[in-house]
Amino acid sequence: MRGILTRNVLAAGTALVSLGLVAASSPVPAADPALTPAAGAAPGPAVGSRPGSVTESRPVPGDRAAAAPTTGTSGSRAAAPSAPTGRTATASAPRPARADAAPADARARFDLDGDGRDELVVAGFVTVAQGTSGYGLMIDYSGSAWRQYLLPPDGPRLNSRFGDALAAGDLNADGYADLIVGDPMANSSAGDVWIYPGGRDGIDPAAARQITQDTPGVPGMAHGGAEFGHSLAAGDLDRDGYVDLVVGAPGETVAGHSLAGTVTVLRGSAGGLSVEGVQQVSQDSPGVPGEAAGRGHFGFALAAGDVTGDGHPDVAVGAPGIDGAGAGSRVILLPGGPTGARTDGATSVRGEDFGIGALGETLRIADLNRDGHGDVLAGAPRSAHGALVHLRGSAGGLTAQGAQVRRPAEEYVGGITAADFGNSLSTGDVTGDGYPDVLVGASQRTAAGVEGAGGVVLYPGGPRGLGVAVAYHQGMATPGYRGPAEQPEQGDWFGSAVAILDLDGTGPLEIVVGARYENTSGLLTELAVGKAPVRPGPVPPGGSAPAVSPWLLYPVQQWYWTDLSNTSSNRIPRIVNAGRQLLG
Repeated sequence: MRGILTRNVLAAGTALVSLGLVAASSPVPAADPALTPAAGAAPGPAVGSRPGSVTESRPVPGDRAAAAPTTGTSGSRAAAPSAPTGRTATASAPRPARADAAPADARARFDLDGDGRDELVVAGFVTVAQGTSGYGLMIDYSGSAWRQYLLPPDGPRLNSRFGDALAAGDLNADGYADLIVGDPMANSSAGDVWIYPGGRDGIDPAAARQITQDTPGVPGMAHGGAEFGHSLAAGDLDRDGYVDLVVGAPGETVAGHSLAGTVTVLRGSAGGLSVEGVQQVSQDSPGVPGEAAGRGHFGFALAAGDVTGDGHPDVAVGAPGIDGAGAGSRVILLPGGPTGARTDGATSVRGEDFGIGALGETLRIADLNRDGHGDVLAGAPRSAHGALVHLRGSAGGLTAQGAQVRRPAEEYVGGITAADFGNSLSTGDVTGDGYPDVLVGASQRTAAGVEGAGGVVLYPGGPRGLGVAVAYHQGMATPGYRGPAEQPEQGDWFGSAVAILDLDGTGPLEIVVGARYENTSGLLTELAVGKAPVRPGPVPPGGSAPAVSPWLLYPVQQWYWTDLSNTSSNRIPRIVNAGRQLLG
């Protein structure tokens, strides 16, 4: 069997919650006892003792597939080697000698241990010991038999959303991506960000570093409601060889306007993230389009990539607003340059340009047509049933010219209610044709007549931008392919997070989809891309043949919380609510 059947996958995802988009009207299942900390739970251990970090051998996944796919396009994945017993969070995993720390495959963007493959990082509710539980992460190291379960370094938190935002980048240029975790609800929603340095044996929780607006050198002051760390993006904006970090605080007050929002840029350096030369940008900054306004939420979403084609990654910033339909929403592009993010030459598009409200709640940058200019993909999940806008990159920055708009009604037939189309986005080449593709979550989509079951849509990239869409929801028939038989259920929110990752270093990239409310404890599904059956037929006189995608999506494997937790009878360490967020 292909894919993660030889590994216990857990790159779980929830793009939805990471952006704070859980609708009050959405069905929320009854509480799972596993989500509730024990009464009188003991506080987490001190920082120096690696609180909340447990490393476990990966258990064998439960094979829920009805049968292996009969055909497919992705290569096989080698089984992970067995690991010696007794490893702790500080021990070293055996690895072959390497003369160079650089990843073997540049496609791996989230490689924490330098083996050329992305890791699968899941945000959920983690229990590391009896009475020690909270929002945390699980990391599954591709090519290894190890997992890590993490709580915040200062221990379990009340009202936390640790892992709502995730990013990775090599901040110190040592050849290993560093893991960056945002918790916008920390300290009465003042927010904070944790940096976990990557290394030969993965991340070291004891080396984690906290960044807040009270950190010396960081502009502003930590205060409730700012939500510093709500969004994250990583890219070498000044091209000095060190990846820089961009942090959104969409609840920050600017010039007396509450919830106007700011973006802070911190530079990478040989010593890791530096507080020297920190920049803070808002819509009150000279040159930034628009103006600071209450409830504008500048910085709600972020993405980094070279849109202008000058070699410097640029920063796309979402300012979706949350007043009614999101009037006044914008996506703003800050050009990268030798000094970091520039405000001179900043460009923007407005949601009104496309008849869309609340544009920019999700963002990604990828060069879909390979013309040397990264394209901006902007989601607007709260605009009617949701929308996706493809903004073509150019030397002049963002423009509405040539933009493509996609809405769920174009992909789904009948019964569309609260689709939340665009609540999660990921990009990467999953078809193997050399063009990045776009994966879109629609977590509240009605599927097979079931409200809130959710679904995903894949748009292949190509010379014209977004290609013909192919959709998938649980239980969908995929001719010629057989896989897991999980059916759509009300409130599953399949597509609450999506990720495109390089899990095996070969062939097309892999797709992982989170369904954060499946059986109240979450579900992860790996999807593969296959060739759709040829459907010949006559063309109506004077008409044209309907656009039909040459691809289809089919499930390969699924992982429930029991598959993602320890194999002992009490299943500790464990993770539930899997699918809440994912790196990718």
